[in-house]
Amino acid sequence: MDDGLYLGLPEADYHAEPRLSASGIKKLLISPLDFWAWSWLNPEREDEQSEFMAIGKVYHKRIVEGREAFQACYAPALDQADHPNALRTVAELQEFIRSKGCKPAKGRADLIVQAAITDPGVEIWDTLSREHAAHYAGKELLDHALIRRIEIAAAMIERHPQLSKCFTGGQPEVSIFWSHDGMPWKARLDYLKPRAIIDLKTFSNPYGKPIDRAISTAMAGGRYHIQAAVYHDAAERAREFARDGRGYRYGAQLCDEDVAWFKRLAAPAEAEFVFVFQQTGNAPVAKGKLFPRGL
Repeated sequence: MDDGLYLGLPEADYHAEPRLSASGIKKLLISPLDFWAWSWLNPEREDEQSEFMAIGKVYHKRIVEGREAFQACYAPALDQADHPNALRTVAELQEFIRSKGCKPAKGRADLIVQAAITDPGVEIWDTLSREHAAHYAGKELLDHALIRRIEIAAAMIERHPQLSKCFTGGQPEVSIFWSHDGMPWKARLDYLKPRAIIDLKTFSNPYGKPIDRAISTAMAGGRYHIQAAVYHDAAERAREFARDGRGYRYGAQLCDEDVAWFKRLAAPAEAEFVFVFQQTGNAPVAKGKLFPRGL
């Protein structure tokens, strides 16, 4: 892709771009082989997608991009508790049909049809599941308990007197591609505002440390200072691109809101880097940490 500032670029397209990034630098610090194995240079590279990472993306979608973007991608799964009398098993279908004075058919599919004809008002789990999936076609279905935990985590930030301002007035998932001394670089910022770079981080606290110490441990272990340095450079490049007309909306024409936002970004300013940390688990405490440039 050409150097520039891109809004709405799919995550897979960003990762496929063969450029150096903060994550790449961290891999290089482990070993050159770690970088090669993890990067586009490895023709047999497999994406590492653990369950924890997958759930993390769901949280990220809701908190960084907002409720509307979250609901466009995810929906609640069908909950058994909402349909306690729904017929689920072959035995239940057979018993229901006998209770209506009929002889049960053979085979699950025929039993479902027979039960529905016998009593059009009966709830059948297979039918409910099919209709539910059709209604939310194209969306990933999530367990109700997970959605509730996500909403609680989001509320801890959205109702926070300071952090509530972090994910407003900017653009989520901003991809920036630039070159320096012949080296192609890239960065994908969680949230970019005209005067701030916001990055959402979760951290675990298995040893029950005070929150500030747990965050410091996470920052050191994750080498977040590398990310902050690269993102500061990326934000400067983004400002230049917005100024010289190299800001794009991937796959679409710029709308008036995009143009207005690029104009605000183009104004001379130095962006502050703010990490928004949130503890995983039952106590999603959220706290912001300003990371000054050069620290």
